Amino acid sequence: MKPTVREVHDLNEFIAMTADLCQADPIATNQIASTAIAVVKGLRSTNDVRFYVMASGLTDNITSFAMWNSTRGVYLSPTVSSDEAATFGELVGSMENQPLVIQCSGVRHVASAFSVAYCRHHQPTAQFHLKKDLLLYVLETVQTPTHVTGRMRQGTAEDMPFLKDWASQFFAFIGAPLVDASGFMARALPTIFIWDDEAGTPVAFAGYAPPVQVDETIVYRIGPVFVPEHERRKGYASALTAALSLHVLTKDENVTARVCLYADAANPASNKAYQNVGYVPVSETSEFEFEAMESDDAK
Repeated sequence: MKPTVREVHDLNEFIAMTADLCQADPIATNQIASTAIAVVKGLRSTNDVRFYVMASGLTDNITSFAMWNSTRGVYLSPTVSSDEAATFGELVGSMENQPLVIQCSGVRHVASAFSVAYCRHHQPTAQFHLKKDLLLYVLETVQTPTHVTGRMRQGTAEDMPFLKDWASQFFAFIGAPLVDASGFMARALPTIFIWDDEAGTPVAFAGYAPPVQVDETIVYRIGPVFVPEHERRKGYASALTAALSLHVLTKDENVTARVCLYADAANPASNKAYQNVGYVPVSETSEFEFEAMESDDAK
């Protein structure tokens, strides 16, 4: 039987429906789960994000879920099958008066299945290509660098001028819409931390997503981590990542904390920085990017 896909408008219902799947894999499901929690807590708008649940068709039990962020793309949970992805791609591709999906992120063959179906049903015609692979890291034991001078501190409103500029640089680097940068920093400021060098000059920033608690375990996802180009290769990314990881690990002694983050598989510097402070790779996802094709009539 064909899988079923349906949109869930009540985010509390979505969180409840996907709780068992999040409990089974609290790390790989964190990106979608933390976004849903951010919406429920009023930390972000619902205007640009939609949530879906899927069933295999053999039973009515929820087997996977997905998120569509109109400014960032589609995110597939780790249990999405190729058939479910294709059904979801057909659904989204057939929608009228919707913006082009920017990209799809998930297990490579599953994200590819979504992309093929989406392009087949989308009008005007669209095409896709592999953008990049991402490594998902989990912290084992924090290894604090001892050779990097400076200290971590929490960001404040006084830091916003340079933080907005850095956010724009970061969004440009990862290929995200620059229009999102200012709003992101305004929303994220309570969880933004800065590394000041020995002279007290800000040289890097990092943040973390809303934590997701599953039973007695709480999962924090670090990101973004950004160092301006002229301050790179000085160890600041490693030092700030280690300090922020230690900070979230010790926020609440009553629960067990786990920390994860994503890194571009093709960026050796960031991967080395994270591995140096105790992160180990646990899985890989792929991002496929979409673009509209010029019609013959427009040529």
